[in-house]
Amino acid sequence: MMKLIIKCSDINHPARPTHLHKRWCQLIQEEFFQQGDQGASLGLPVSRWVDRAKSNPKDIAKGNCGFIHFIVQPLFKIMETRIKNPQFSKIITINLAHWQKTASRLNMK
Repeated sequence: MMKLIIKCSDINHPARPTHLHKRWCQLIQEEFFQQGDQGASLGLPVSRWVDRAKSNPKDIAKGNCGFIHFIVQPLFKIMETRIKNPQFSKIITINLAHWQKTASRLNMK
């Protein structure tokens, strides 16, 4: 149970109000870009998720959808069975819908 609590603490930003979640996403994406910049400066191959030049808002939105859907939601559903707080799922669902709407809007462009 402690491992689950620690992991959920590590990835909790999708369970925060959307304005805070979006800010954390920006900070984390910038950290990823800095890792890509450093790798590129060392001549290492850089994946598109951390490549500032190749990344685009649509991919970032889709990546956030996948992160929430496949990692965050399942872990927090387990957590909710232990602490009986459905608030997590409500907020996570709202944030997932935000990224799905964003990805959909960007697909139309």
